[in-house]
Amino acid sequence: DLEARRVRFIGDADTRIREDYLRILRFFRFHAAYGAGAPDEAGLRAAILNRDGLDLLSRERIRMELMKLLLAPGAAATLTVMADAGILDRVLSAAPVVAYLARMAALEERYGLAPDPVRRLAALAVHVFDDAERFRERLRLANDETDRLAAMAQDWWQVTPAMTEQNARALLYR
Repeated sequence: DLEARRVRFIGDADTRIREDYLRILRFFRFHAAYGAGAPDEAGLRAAILNRDGLDLLSRERIRMELMKLLLAPGAAATLTVMADAGILDRVLSAAPVVAYLARMAALEERYGLAPDPVRRLAALAVHVFDDAERFRERLRLANDETDRLAAMAQDWWQVTPAMTEQNARALLYR
């Protein structure tokens, strides 16, 4: 039953969000992890109305929630909703391509790789080296995370179904 798997705010969604704007990202993270179907309408509406509040959050808090969301089973579908609602652009300050994230998740599954939030972030929104540097500042990434993002800007999309598993795994690892 989809209704039973709908993530909702306790009480008034707008009030809960205005108490702490991080609840916008948590709403989407919980939906990606536990929800089914479309997000709760009242919660989505409140998130859209309060999305400017995301600018008030520390970069570290945004990073923490985003990395957890990227690991959730429903990340691609949820990020699509966030993009359509004008929330994902505000969080990333980049041009995300959710289809690339979905492709990366499928590659991880196909090759038996554990889901990795940095790898998925690279697939989602790192298209050139400069994007990795921008995320270093935007999300307060560690140097090794930034280096991984930069390396993936050049390589990951080259993985094709025609590659041997060994070559694909090596490219994804690198």
